[in-house]
Amino acid sequence: MLLSIYLVIRTRYDVYLEQGRLTTAVMAWLSINFRLMVFFAVLYVLAIYYKDRPALHVRFMCSTALLLIAPALVRLLISYQGLSNADSHSFDRNVNIVIAGVITVIDSWRTKRVSAFTLVLAFMVLQKVLWDLREDPVLQAAGHVIAKMF
Repeated sequence: MLLSIYLVIRTRYDVYLEQGRLTTAVMAWLSINFRLMVFFAVLYVLAIYYKDRPALHVRFMCSTALLLIAPALVRLLISYQGLSNADSHSFDRNVNIVIAGVITVIDSWRTKRVSAFTLVLAFMVLQKVLWDLREDPVLQAAGHVIAKMF
């Protein structure tokens, strides 16, 4: 799965490179999507680490799926609703935060302890903040560093 995410990011970056479109938006996109791959890896490693504790294992494995809702939702919104990239990214980030928030609250209430989904909610809020700050010089620099790794 990580290889697949990497290859999608790499292919998209190569398309931008061939088109000569290495703009601030592309660098922001690259740095944010690379972070999504890292978030997925962290959740997957946690799921494997807790394989002997089924309740945590299942929660972390389900969390990896929650991270993958955003890219699919964005593609659907762009293809079938005619939304622009920026509008669809903002919409899907908000929807994912609401979904993760509801799951976190319900799971925490049901189990009477802090849910493992809290980590996913934190990742999604961080993604939203990073998206809103995507043209920040620090994120642009991160995008350039990641681009050099490709």
